[in-house]
Amino acid sequence: MKNAYRLHNTRYGIKQQFPKEIEDRRKKLYPIMKEAKYNRRNVKLVRDRLYIDNELYEIHDDIDTFDGQGHLEERNDATPETNIRRQTHKEIADPRNGLARAQPLQDDRNSMDKGKNRYGNQLLELFKCNSLFIMNGRLATDIAGKFTCRNASVVDYCLCNVNFIKNIISLNVLEFSHLYSDVHCPLFICLNCNQSVKESIEQNNFTSQSNEKVNKWDHEKKPEFRENLNFEKLHSLLHDLVNVNLESINDDMINSFVDEIGLILIESARKL
Repeated sequence: MKNAYRLHNTRYGIKQQFPKEIEDRRKKLYPIMKEAKYNRRNVKLVRDRLYIDNELYEIHDDIDTFDGQGHLEERNDATPETNIRRQTHKEIADPRNGLARAQPLQDDRNSMDKGKNRYGNQLLELFKCNSLFIMNGRLATDIAGKFTCRNASVVDYCLCNVNFIKNIISLNVLEFSHLYSDVHCPLFICLNCNQSVKESIEQNNFTSQSNEKVNKWDHEKKPEFRENLNFEKLHSLLHDLVNVNLESINDDMINSFVDEIGLILIESARKL
């Protein structure tokens, strides 16, 4: 293999072959390696070991489970670099006792993503310290724990605490769409809400005004439309636009400016 470079620009090549067991493990690492390269990480695959930023990427079958006693367990397989360890965090109460649920809650959290790195361990520790549960892979609507990113990993979560579990009806990982994200799939979460929303008088007035009918544009009424324009507001907006600090401008300022101009035009049209 050291002399493989000598075959460059020839019709011949050399491909290293591995035993089937190693090839199977390499296939599981290919999507992770591809995603890491896309994120411009330092990646190196040596036989069936993947190193990302010089850190060994570990593959585990179990991420975390309920132990049936209201505890959250994290299971880690043994590797040559670490010892077998199990961390248990006692929750305030058993999330499955006395809570009426629309769907049964799985003790074990399923996931199509079998990989976990140091950042994943830190994230799990953060969730446990704050008594938060990952609902992905625990509800019947996402029993498999579908991939949420690039069809290769689960990095988007639905989180809740013990008291809120009863309000989650369903969780679905929707198909990827460029309308929502560049690489992430949207999560569709259905909640059980028993609260009524009361609109204020100001909101009702704004709604009635925004729904007020504006007549179809009549070219012959152009002079009247121009006379109805509020030039005082237009001059004020023009002054603000000329004197705006370009370094501090943001999307909210632009949207507000466009809305103000739109209101001036609509007010003039309503008077026709």
